[in-house]
Amino acid sequence: MSFRLWAVLLLLCQGVSSIEGQATPLRVDTKHLARRVDTLAVFLIRGTDTVRTGSIIDELRAEKNRLIRIYATSDRILGNSLDTIVSSLEGLRPLSYSTHSVTQITRLFFKAAEVEGWSRLPNGDSTTIRAELPAVVYDGSSFDLVIRASPLAPHFELVVPSFLVGSNTIGKLTVSVTGTEMVANRPCWVVKANFAGMPVTFWIDKETRALRRQLMQPRVDMSILFALPGPNRASGRAT
Repeated sequence: MSFRLWAVLLLLCQGVSSIEGQATPLRVDTKHLARRVDTLAVFLIRGTDTVRTGSIIDELRAEKNRLIRIYATSDRILGNSLDTIVSSLEGLRPLSYSTHSVTQITRLFFKAAEVEGWSRLPNGDSTTIRAELPAVVYDGSSFDLVIRASPLAPHFELVVPSFLVGSNTIGKLTVSVTGTEMVANRPCWVVKANFAGMPVTFWIDKETRALRRQLMQPRVDMSILFALPGPNRASGRAT
């Protein structure tokens, strides 16, 4: 999921916790991640009201030893943005990240022990970004990719040390497989996660590892749902 969207949502959360980085890379297999283009509708949920607000186009492609994610958001609440996230094809280690919208342009480049780059506002103000990185770290915008490439199984748990732009910290992102459900006639893992204080639930196709649905709760009175577009796709999904 696009970092810019995470950043918008994190502004609504309590804050960001930070942790020490771990020394052992996670067990991820990018062969689980199909090179494809997915479209998901975005819904805003407040109490019993569910309103579609926009859509997301999420493309994955491989070029040599890199996995490239192009993530386009068109939404009247979250805004419009185009993100490009580049990771190593083996291991999903972050290489670069960029986002472009009417409110922000950001470029980041990851090295072995640090990340550096800049962020520019519409008025021309620019901020330099530079932070040290632990031995093992992932890009927060690739959080769902790390989960989908992991060896999911009943009761599987995971901690993903991830760099978060804005706070420029390493966030403690935790993952737990809590069961299985059918989504669009497809068996899916139900994965509960904590993204720096924000509860997130993913429904991940058991066979293809496609993201079938995602529910985020940035506030107790508000949820944001990503679901397959179509009539009645969002009904009953706020639970």
